[in-house]
This record gives sequence, C-alpha cells and structure tokens, in this order.
Amino acid sequence: MKSARPIIGVTADIDDAADLCSVDREYNEVLWQAGGLPFDIGPVCSSRSYASAVISEIDGLVISGGGDIDPACYGRKRTAQLIDVHPRRDAFEKALVAEAYAADIPILGICRGMQMMNVALGGTLIQDIPTHENLASRNSSEHEKHVVGQVDHKQEKPYDRPTHDVVVFGGTLLRGLYRREGGPSCVEDMPLPVNSMHHQAICETAPCFAISAVCGKTIEAIEDRSKAFFLGVQWHPEYLANGLVLFEALCDAARKRRRKARS
Repeated sequence: MKSARPIIGVTADIDDAADLCSVDREYNEVLWQAGGLPFDIGPVCSSRSYASAVISEIDGLVISGGGDIDPACYGRKRTAQLIDVHPRRDAFEKALVAEAYAADIPILGICRGMQMMNVALGGTLIQDIPTHENLASRNSSEHEKHVVGQVDHKQEKPYDRPTHDVVVFGGTLLRGLYRREGGPSCVEDMPLPVNSMHHQAICETAPCFAISAVCGKTIEAIEDRSKAFFLGVQWHPEYLANGLVLFEALCDAARKRRRKARS
C-alpha cells in the first residue's frame, strides 16, 4: 500500500573523501515531522531523462545545501575563494530544477539550493561575500555594489541558534507563512531571526523570481509567485524551531498536487 504522505525528494551532497553521497539527517527528520515521506536523490547523472524520471516519482522537492556552485553554470570564471565545487551535482540539479519548474513540482531550496534555483533559471551569484566589495569596485557593476551586506554570514555550530534577522517583505508567500495571531498583518514587513552558513549570495535574480526577504542588501529569500510553491531561502530552516512552517507548507503543497494528479 502506498503511503498517504506526499513523497518529498531531497537532493544529496557529494563527499569526495568518503566516496559517497549523503543527505543530512535533519532534512529527513523535519520532513517526516512536517507530514512528508523523504526520498533521498543522488546525482547519478545530469541527463534530462534521469531528472524527468525522478520528478515523475515525487510530489515535492528540497534542493539541499552544500558546497559552492561552479560559476561556469552562470557564465562566470572561478575566483580563489570557491569551496567544495562539484560540477556533477551542479549539472544534475540544474536539470532537476528545470524539470520541476516545467512540471510545477513544489520546491523548497535551502542555502545552496536557493542559489541553484536561481542559477538554473537564469540568475547569477556573488562568489564570495567578504571579498565582494573590492571586486565590485573594480568591475563597476552597480547592481553588484548594492547587494553587499555587513553581516557575518558564516556562523559556527550550534546551527539551531539564530545569528541575525532577515526582513520578510509583506505581501509575499513567505510572509504569509509567518502570519501571527494578533501580530502585524501579512501585508507588512516583519523581522525573522535566522541562522547563517554561507559565503555566497544571489547577485542577479532570474526573471521569474521576486525577492521575498533581505538582510541589509543581501538577498535572503526568493519566490516565483506564478507557481503554487516555489520558494528558496538562504538560511537553514531544518535546524530552527521557526523553520518547521516552511516544510509543512511544502508538504501541504505537495499533498495538494498529488491529489490533483490522481483525481
């Protein structure tokens, strides 16, 4: 008998030293808590046929965190600050995001996962936030100059400890998920405490995305409002008490899509 829970695919990271692919247990635990059935996905190959086969078996998708995305994916050259680049994972996830977008599969992108959603659909990244001000001043890109922040985005453990606030914009899908009884209405901006484990950030958003949260001038969340649920966040909600709502919303959207597909 098939599970009544929506099947949520979770992309695996690559560990070259151990010669394996793995998914952090926090993703699977929070998805089960949120009502989903986690299904780990390894980057077997980058073909669209493999990505399409994966999409046909799941109801929702988490693009997980991990190392840096190869700048070749968005037409840039590598800088010295890149860490843990895995072109095989990049190629697979680009294909997977494209297939999921076409099939209107609910997606939650986390940290690197949000960045991959952006890159796969035509956006670009800042390769290293700490050095970006000097780089931006030399290349004179006005857009890049204005997305640099002053917050230390690379915290150490424990990861369940928020280290800074993001401003969630009113009227967004993300803001609606954090509506509070007796609190500000969903059309008003609100602060949200988050953790922070990244040194890269979105530079230019893909055309389909709206920005739904920022920290200073660093983009912290994006969403496609033409989709039922297509959301990316720069922090790691799987560690945070206030992050469960995001996984519950993903599972709810996946459940609705599953019912519609079977009706």
